[in-house]
Amino acid sequence: DLPMQQQINIKYFLSIILFTSLMACSTKQEYAQAENALDAGRQFIEATLQGDFKKANFYLMQDSTNTRQLKKLEEAYKNYPESIQKQYNSSSININSINDLSPKETEINYANSYDKVAHSIKVVKIDGKWLVQFN
Repeated sequence: DLPMQQQINIKYFLSIILFTSLMACSTKQEYAQAENALDAGRQFIEATLQGDFKKANFYLMQDSTNTRQLKKLEEAYKNYPESIQKQYNSSSININSINDLSPKETEINYANSYDKVAHSIKVVKIDGKWLVQFN
């Protein structure tokens, strides 16, 4: 049997390990895979409007062109005054049209309720995942 002080130290040490493990798990950001093209597009658009470019990147097809385009969007967003960021953050998505180009490609034309500028993204299914591709 271990002396009482060593038992307390071991319990304390195990408590710290458990606590830090739980904190690491709770701070890790997880996003749900999109169920279809519209879901992927919506998640991506909402994330960009809210300034959550880490989430937007999760729904983005990873290639140099897409990554560069997303980085430009992020830089523009970060350069906006806080008042404009809040306007984008609280705006809603207005879908102008959805065009199924094929079973694995959908084009979404949309605007947001703040600036009302039409944008278009393509959502493609790659390896079973729906991902956004800039047009």
